[in-house]
Amino acid sequence: MYHYHSLKPVIMTIDGLEFGSQEPFSLSNATMETIMRQIWEHGPITAVMGIHQVGSSIHSALRDIMVNGGIYTENALWAAIIGYHSVLIIGWGVANGVLYWKCANSWGTSFQPDLIYSNTIGAVKAIMRPFPEKGYFRILRGKNFCGIESQLIYAEPVKDRHTDQSSYPNITKGAKSAGGWHELPADDSHVGVSQAMSHFVSQPVHGGTARRAAPLLHNHRLTKAMHQVVAGSNYHLVLTAEHVESGEQYQMQGIVHQDLSGRHFIKHSGAPTLIRKNNAAAKPNKTVSTANGDTAKASSAPVNSPAAQGSADSDGKVHIPTWALWLTGALVAVLLTVVAGQQYVVSNQRCTISNLRQKPSEAPTTAIKLEEVQDPRTSQTTVEIVSKVDDASTATLKASNPRSPTSTELRSRSASHEGVICLD
Repeated sequence: MYHYHSLKPVIMTIDGLEFGSQEPFSLSNATMETIMRQIWEHGPITAVMGIHQVGSSIHSALRDIMVNGGIYTENALWAAIIGYHSVLIIGWGVANGVLYWKCANSWGTSFQPDLIYSNTIGAVKAIMRPFPEKGYFRILRGKNFCGIESQLIYAEPVKDRHTDQSSYPNITKGAKSAGGWHELPADDSHVGVSQAMSHFVSQPVHGGTARRAAPLLHNHRLTKAMHQVVAGSNYHLVLTAEHVESGEQYQMQGIVHQDLSGRHFIKHSGAPTLIRKNNAAAKPNKTVSTANGDTAKASSAPVNSPAAQGSADSDGKVHIPTWALWLTGALVAVLLTVVAGQQYVVSNQRCTISNLRQKPSEAPTTAIKLEEVQDPRTSQTTVEIVSKVDDASTATLKASNPRSPTSTELRSRSASHEGVICLD
């Protein structure tokens, strides 16, 4: 068995075009034919393209092309790049005089535009809308549009596991990291960042995060924004905010996912962390006037400063950490369970010992009186219980066994206190 894989992928370079460049560039017909021949002989080529966000839409321009169809041919001159994405160039063509590459994307064949109420099932359901080109898209060919032709790589299958890796070409300068985090300006006027930030502030806690008491914060300010191109967008936001009462500064960060239909979800969010205490109230040299007109220095302790957990405040009250209270309660519950279990075991042992020590003569006894009865239909003799005799030790009688004419002596022993009767 051979491992068919390439240890030396081929990096295609184009004369005059910087590797990973997003600048417009006109490719010659010979260069485009070389790319086509590689696709024809070796299969799809990996390309890395820049993803733009155009206008006031929260979606990327690539998403709009996939949803609406057509050939991706132009962007606004001011459209900012929000990340980089890998696609496969699988073919080429011409439509209405426009040269294009046909590319395979990784976002599936359909997307979910909205949730609607269905009268059929009586509940809200998702409506999946297929992409017009079934997950593929077409993009302008020969102009390095969105950098589609500046970073081309392909690998052909070979039966070779010992290729000299030192022969790899050193063409990493200018390469774009597809699918990586791309830093955006920390400006909440950016439509995508603004909506992700609004969702994050309104729902700061991820569903899988342990519930905890979160401080009441306001005046949120964006300090850092990172974007990741996926089937939709991921926004990694870092915010600062103030406590509504103390004015202390907190930092919070999380990842907000925006899907292809425009909905937002919290993917990850940690608890806000205190980064700066508010000591504005601590003014040791400030003087205050008393009722009799005298002046005195004010206390240097900050007003409304929270006491440290486990310490005593100025009123002598001790603040115990919440985790210590939960731990104490759990230990008390375990101790009570152990004590109750021991009491139950001891009680059962005492009852068993008392029963074993009881004398046979003291146990209540019951005897049964048996009488021979002849069945008139079969003329056979059977034994029936005619009465119970209390405090009797034994009762003896003669009876015929229906299966044997021989007389058998039946002796009824005293019944035990458990109600079991033994017959010989």
